[in-house]
Amino acid sequence: MVNSKICVSSAPPRADNGILVDPIQTTDDIIEKVNESSPAFTVLASRCTTATQFSAGVLQVQSFAWAVPHLVKTADKTFADDNRGAIVELMRSGVSIKNLTKSEITIHANTPVARQHEPDKIYARLSGFRRKEGRKWIMSDDVHLGPNQTATYKVHWKLLPNEYTPMQMIKDGRVYMNLLCFGVEVKNINENTGAAYAPESEVVSLIPRVLYTKRQSNPQLNAGESLIVQSEVNFALQELSGFKDMYSVHPVSAMGGARGGDKTRLLPFLDPGKDLPIFDGTEITCAFIQDAVREGDLLGVKKVLVTRDKKSYNSCGLITKRVGGKERPLEMKTRQGGGSRLIVMGLNVASNPASAAVSFSYYKWDATVGYWILWDDFEQQPRYCPDNFPDFTPVSAGMPICYLDGVYTKKQKEEMLALMAADGISELGQPFGDPRAFGDFLKTAISVIVTIGQVAGFLGGLL
Repeated sequence: MVNSKICVSSAPPRADNGILVDPIQTTDDIIEKVNESSPAFTVLASRCTTATQFSAGVLQVQSFAWAVPHLVKTADKTFADDNRGAIVELMRSGVSIKNLTKSEITIHANTPVARQHEPDKIYARLSGFRRKEGRKWIMSDDVHLGPNQTATYKVHWKLLPNEYTPMQMIKDGRVYMNLLCFGVEVKNINENTGAAYAPESEVVSLIPRVLYTKRQSNPQLNAGESLIVQSEVNFALQELSGFKDMYSVHPVSAMGGARGGDKTRLLPFLDPGKDLPIFDGTEITCAFIQDAVREGDLLGVKKVLVTRDKKSYNSCGLITKRVGGKERPLEMKTRQGGGSRLIVMGLNVASNPASAAVSFSYYKWDATVGYWILWDDFEQQPRYCPDNFPDFTPVSAGMPICYLDGVYTKKQKEEMLALMAADGISELGQPFGDPRAFGDFLKTAISVIVTIGQVAGFLGGLL
C-alpha cells in the first residue's frame, strides 16, 4: 500500500512554443507557520529578589524551557513522535511580561546561546528588551515596569549567525531549549502596605511564546520498532542558582595551542595545533593537545626520586629536549592543575617490580619534584620505576598527548566545593560553579498553538 503522504503527483505536461515542460512535482505535506504559547505563569514574591539583595549580588533566577517539536529516539527500537509535527525553522521566541503590583519592578533577563561545536557550553548571552532613545533602539538585559505595565522580550533566531545555537538538553525523553533566564527585582517595601511583600503576593505574569514553521511528522518504522507519543506539556519554568546562571559564560580555553600562531618563527615545531576535544563532560574533560612542542623537539622519560610517607623510591618523570640539546623536565605550566593527567600513548613504562608486564603511561604534575610523575590514582601516589631505568627521549614532541582535566577523588571534590562555596571563587579566581542553562522544573504547562498560515504548498523541482 502506498502512503499518500509521501506520494508524488503531477499534472499532464503543458506545451509552450513547441516545448513540453512537466509541472513542478508536489506532495500533500504543507509547511505551516505557527505561534505557540503557554498559559500565564505567575511569579510570587517568594521567588523575587529585593533591591538590597540584588545590590549585594543575590538574585533568584528562573528559566523557561520549551520542548522542541521533533521525533526522538528514546530506546533501542522505540521512537517518540510529537503531535505538533516536526520543526522546520525556528524564527522567534519571546515572553510577554506584566507587572501585577502597584509598584515599580525590574526584570533582568537574557538568553544563553552556545556555539555549534560546543553545544553544551554557554558562549554568549543575548539581550531581548528594546527601548527607544532618540532615533535609536537600544538592546538591554533589564526593563523597569510601572504598575500594570507590560513588556515584551524577543529573540530573533532567524537573524543570528549560523555559529550560534540555542542551549538544549535532553530530559524525560524530550529535547528542550532555553528561551530565557530571568530574575524579578522588587522594592524592599511594598508601597501599598508599608511593609515587605508577603511571600504569596502575585508580582509578575509571564507568557512564553515561540514562532516557528513546522510540517507533518511521518515516521517510517522498520520491523520490530515501536512508536509512542510525546507529552503535550511543552513549556516548563525552571529554578536556577543565582548570579552565575544569569550573567556568567564559560571561558574560552587559552591553555593550549595557538589559533593561527606566530608566523615569524624561525624554528619548526614552535606553534602547536589547537586542542582537539575528545569529550567534554560536566566533570571530566578529555582532549588531544600538542603543547610539548613549545618546549622541545623530543619527548621522553627519566628516573626521578620521590618521597612518600617518609620513604624514598624511584618513579618516572616526563622530559623533553631540543635535538642536540640537554634534557629538562616537561613543564606545560598552563596544565598543572591538581585534577590534570597526561597520557602519552605508546610510551609505556614498566611500573611493577614483581612483573615487567604491568606497564602504563599516566602522569600527574608533582610540584615537589618539578616533574609530571607516573601516577597511580588507585593508590594516590607515584608509581615505581626500575632502578636501572635509562633516560631516553624516543618520540617527537609533536605527538599528540591525551589530556584529562577534572580527575579528583571524592574527598578532594568535597574539599574543593566547600572551599569555593566559602570564598565564592575557584582556585583560578573564577566565580564558583559553571553557569547553567537548565535546572529543576518548578511548573509545567500545555501549549496553545495558533496557525498563522501556510508557508508553502509545494516543493521546488529537482535541480
